[in-house]
Amino acid sequence: MRMPNVGQTLVFAAPIIFVLLWSTGYLSGRILRPYVDPLTFSAVRFGAASAILVLIAVVRGASFPKDLGTWLHLSICGVLIQGFFIAGMLIAVNDGLEMGTAALVGGMQPIMTALLAAVWLKERFSTVQQAGFLFGFLGLVLVLWQGLNLGDIPINALLIGVLAVAGITLGTLYQKRYVTSVDLLSGTAIQFAAAFVPVFVLAYFFENGRIDWNPTVIATAVWLVVVQSIGAVLILFSLIRKGAVSRVSSLFYLVPPICAIQGYYLFDERLSATQMVGILIVAVSVIVITRESGGRAH
Repeated sequence: MRMPNVGQTLVFAAPIIFVLLWSTGYLSGRILRPYVDPLTFSAVRFGAASAILVLIAVVRGASFPKDLGTWLHLSICGVLIQGFFIAGMLIAVNDGLEMGTAALVGGMQPIMTALLAAVWLKERFSTVQQAGFLFGFLGLVLVLWQGLNLGDIPINALLIGVLAVAGITLGTLYQKRYVTSVDLLSGTAIQFAAAFVPVFVLAYFFENGRIDWNPTVIATAVWLVVVQSIGAVLILFSLIRKGAVSRVSSLFYLVPPICAIQGYYLFDERLSATQMVGILIVAVSVIVITRESGGRAH
């Protein structure tokens, strides 16, 4: 019996690992809300992640871009993906957007990406894929329906959440279009550094710099910097580089169901029959989308 090699195993496992790691961002936002100013914490997170990545890149002898245009493209990606989405979602949660609502807003990303990818990157979708995107969003609504306080959503927080999703949508498409051959370590370090600058400036002028460095915040910060900002983001960029961006974005459908399952085990939040049906629909939709687009990766 032939055993799969390590490379094949990693290719298969990478999307699963990404979803598991990325989903912890919503839980982390919930944990951090009482202790930090969102922009201030995001600036610390981006600065630390960039510094660590630069160190790793130098030690490994990774090459840095030699032309200004590539630096500019990477900086735009960093501001859109890291600055808009990561900092934006933390602001939205801090301003009162409940986790279920935030996850539902984040779940719009695959549909937004598919629509823009069709126009900008000329990605084509079969009827089955189109149905997969729509049913995936329907499943997402079923998963999160019980946790949504639709009559009491802070409009400003909701708008910030939508802006955050628009940022990561444009950022992933922009990265696929303009940044495909840069070393992942050095390129990601530049993106975090670029996101740090505007977030730091905004934090300086509009926040009080509050971070209560208690054990909970320290542990969460270490996790977000090392595991999510470096681990999950490197996996995401690697997946974008290797596959059609719409197929990669469909993985974001899986994040809210994973959050619901984590809430069940960590916070004793019960899963209803409706939620379990929604989780099944989401899983099937992602499988359909990724298999149908397997032969169309750009």
